[in-house]
Amino acid sequence: LIIHVLNESRRRIAAESYVGLHVRRGDIIDLLRNELPRLEGGLVSEAQLASVLRAYLGRTTLYESYYGPVEDAIAEGRKVVFFSDSPETFDHFAAKFGGRHFVNAARLVKPRHAIQKAFVDFNLLVGASRIISTGGSIYASFAAMLGGGRLINVAGTVSLERMENY
Repeated sequence: LIIHVLNESRRRIAAESYVGLHVRRGDIIDLLRNELPRLEGGLVSEAQLASVLRAYLGRTTLYESYYGPVEDAIAEGRKVVFFSDSPETFDHFAAKFGGRHFVNAARLVKPRHAIQKAFVDFNLLVGASRIISTGGSIYASFAAMLGGGRLINVAGTVSLERMENY
């Protein structure tokens, strides 16, 4: 079943070479929302706070950080396959650049179980010739390493002040 789903997903991507766009958001933003109120009450240690902030700054970034590399891929006529733990983020990129440039991995053939979907998504990301993501994302970094694709790290491309404000 998984081989069938993976092959059918590749067929739907319909591109020999594609760019993977991996946008990390949900779990880290939720972690911040949960921990920051606890900080005010003295319920979060300095080490815990440092860990959460490292995750936020290293694994997430503002949408605009992705724009340049996405524009480059589109200008080259490359298909961009979108991966995210927050599926609603796809709508932002489709509205900004036009949906015709993207394939949303969340809408490809779905296996029966979530872990199977994660396996298929990871294998599709491994197949990307270039991956646009944050360097702190082990998921994207490992996929690039296994597939030999180039990782474009967009973390840290906006100021710390802008990340704080966000």
